[in-house]
Amino acid sequence: IPEAEDTGVSFVSLEVQNVGGATVSSNFYWLPAKFATFDWAASTFYYTPSPSYEDLTELSRLPEVKLAMAAKKIAAGNKQTIQVTLKNPTQHLAFQVSVRAFNKKDGHDILPVLWDDNYFALMPGESRTVIASYDAQQLYNVEPIVEVSGWNIVEQTQALTTAPRKRR
Repeated sequence: IPEAEDTGVSFVSLEVQNVGGATVSSNFYWLPAKFATFDWAASTFYYTPSPSYEDLTELSRLPEVKLAMAAKKIAAGNKQTIQVTLKNPTQHLAFQVSVRAFNKKDGHDILPVLWDDNYFALMPGESRTVIASYDAQQLYNVEPIVEVSGWNIVEQTQALTTAPRKRR
């Protein structure tokens, strides 16, 4: 991607696919132009001095990215999921994309929640769907909101509607 040449920071996207072409593992790395050095001669069992450190300050120059976002709630008994699809429509890297679900009324996160992925990168034109699982009882009288943000991401939110739970 162009940012790698402009910033001195390199990005590596690694994806492993099975014979059928389905992704079984993916990793994303960001690497500095110059790595840290260590003074191994002065090292102890708990501390190793580092005369020089990586310089990743160029990450702050990544262009701002606004992602396309679609979120929906899917109910299945007492288990609920929120499905969020994000697409990077730009020609720039979307770095450290973060998704959260929270209560509109008080701003508190919906917890406990299990996201199947978070803090990921989206290459130009790439899209990804992430799913959050939680117990339906957590959302009694709660209006859930989904937020996407990240390192160079324009923060945005989307409301989800939740039907009131019937009392017994």
